[in-house]
Amino acid sequence: MPGDSPSIWDLVEEHVPLPELPEVKRILGETTVDLSLELRAEVMMLRSLLEEARSSQAPGSRHTSDASSLLAPSPLLRDLVRQELRQLLQGLRQKAIYEGRDQNQAWVQYSPRVLRFALEESRCDFPGQEIFQMRADEPSCHRDFSVIKDQLNMSNIDQVAGHLR
Repeated sequence: MPGDSPSIWDLVEEHVPLPELPEVKRILGETTVDLSLELRAEVMMLRSLLEEARSSQAPGSRHTSDASSLLAPSPLLRDLVRQELRQLLQGLRQKAIYEGRDQNQAWVQYSPRVLRFALEESRCDFPGQEIFQMRADEPSCHRDFSVIKDQLNMSNIDQVAGHLR
């Protein structure tokens, strides 16, 4: 559909040399990549069906505001991503311990939203609980990630790969 951004795998294919693609796919998880691509194709098909349904509606009838708001994220995919992020964070923690660095500083470069998502179900498994304690003036769903900066990106693939090995 016009206006759609490329999938992450499309970006990987665009920026990674062809001979290295199978290794990158293996590192990321072949099943996860394939499932993600299938899910993306399904979303695109559902969007086109929605647009088709909208165009056939009567002019005065109510329209849905955003096609993507109708689609719930796949629980399986969310769990797979959450598990991979936890493994990355655990690997960073272990690397910091091995190098004698502060374990909490190993996470400083990551987005608070990413950390909140990854740690949602397993807050007890990680050190530095004082970083993640609730603020008295915030609802329980909000955590204080003020020491964490925004930057989870593909340049950390070596760390993920090292942990997965």
